[in-house]
Amino acid sequence: MTSFKMRDDFTRLCETGRGGAWGVVRRLCCSASVLLAAPFMGDVAHAASPEDTPKPSLMIMPFDLTDNALDERPGTVQDLRHWVSVLPVEIQKDLGDKSAFVVHTADVVAPDFHGLTETYQHPAQCRPCMLALGRKARMHYILIGSVEKLSTLLVFLSVEIIDVETGKTVAVNGSRSDGAVSAIMWTHIAQSLADQIQHVHI
Repeated sequence: MTSFKMRDDFTRLCETGRGGAWGVVRRLCCSASVLLAAPFMGDVAHAASPEDTPKPSLMIMPFDLTDNALDERPGTVQDLRHWVSVLPVEIQKDLGDKSAFVVHTADVVAPDFHGLTETYQHPAQCRPCMLALGRKARMHYILIGSVEKLSTLLVFLSVEIIDVETGKTVAVNGSRSDGAVSAIMWTHIAQSLADQIQHVHI
């Protein structure tokens, strides 16, 4: 309260000063107040700018695929593997800059990820492995996902966002899709997953 009162008295001094020498003092004081106030106002605006708070990084790892449909038709199996493999890129594309994260795919650690396939049938299920790749890429968070095909038409998807530093899960979601047998349906699946990620706030 005292500082506000001092400001009122100083303002009154600037506004009611007389001419002559007092007028010169009044003009110098008022000019100094503007010069002193400008940097402070600038700092306040700078500190309040949302652009100064960088978004945390999120790396979408390749999705794990489990096919229990027993549909061994070559074209069907090949298409399924392709759609699942491009999910991270499609999700990143759908998100754009609309999420609370700066979203990356796992391209920078792709050789390391593919190297895990020699040891693990489902590398994404090796949580320590995924966290190690996240740390290597200097990410704040990673997203691991799995696709389980239960029948010719029924697919279950689950996603989990993990804090790389602590190893703790910060968000998890699961969904079911019926009729996931075409590129259009998988486009909708990617959009749905992107929408879920968009509403995650750390």
